[in-house]
Amino acid sequence: MWKIVLLLSLWIVFSGIAFFAQNPVKYSSAFFGPHSLPVPEVTNGMIPEFTTLGFSTDYSFGFGDQTVGLRFDVEIPLLPKYISLNTWMVFYEKYWLTPEICEIRDIDPPVSMGTATGDLYVQTRLSILSETRKCPQIVIDITLKTASGKFKNKRFHDTPAYYFNASISKSVPVNTKFLKDIRFVLNGGFLCWETTNSTQNDAPMYGFNFFLSNSFLSFENQIGGYWGWMNNGDHPLVYSTKLTYTHRFFSLFFLYRYGIMDFPYHQIQSGICAPVPQLTPKYQIHKKQ
Repeated sequence: MWKIVLLLSLWIVFSGIAFFAQNPVKYSSAFFGPHSLPVPEVTNGMIPEFTTLGFSTDYSFGFGDQTVGLRFDVEIPLLPKYISLNTWMVFYEKYWLTPEICEIRDIDPPVSMGTATGDLYVQTRLSILSETRKCPQIVIDITLKTASGKFKNKRFHDTPAYYFNASISKSVPVNTKFLKDIRFVLNGGFLCWETTNSTQNDAPMYGFNFFLSNSFLSFENQIGGYWGWMNNGDHPLVYSTKLTYTHRFFSLFFLYRYGIMDFPYHQIQSGICAPVPQLTPKYQIHKKQ
């Protein structure tokens, strides 16, 4: 019996040594490109009435990594204002790296520049409580990140991820000459992603957004992040400010994002989105005769 216990103990010890000797990849926001597993955006907490198409470009810089990305967004309200299917992807990025950042990220041989394709995200959004004069809006998001991104040179994780989050939002009407509405959004949830040797990193998510808007302009300030348990650069905290101009047929936005912790970037993003009623599903409801 004691021989079995001894052999089992030796196996556990040597297995642990072998695991740590592998120098596992740090699957975290601090050691990958800016689009690898970003902090989820805190939206306005509402589901649109019409299908919305979006295109944006961003430039991330600082700390030895400069990246230009191109992204598309599509949100399809299956049941307008109540249920939607949302998808987005950074379908192209070009990056420039310094030798120092290659050493920090263990990129061997070091590279100076390259291109990559990002991950596809698929999300279902459900409104479980509609906003009234006294009640807030509550929306639940269920999101899957595929492993379609390019792992080479530590640009994107080659592992899947998913997260669940809920947003509670409320608007306060303001009758002034320049301001019509103040909106508050509180966000919380749970993020999970696969890392080295199929180990799983779990992280609570959090965020807050504050909107000031009138009939054609919206100014928002948000802060958010998530907190992984591995303590390997997996505690990103970001602040962003965004200005949106809304026309009848489209919206233009400009955003600046700053990484407070474990997101070593400044990021500038601009884009356009437009509602497309023609692409919005329409369900015929037949009344009984």
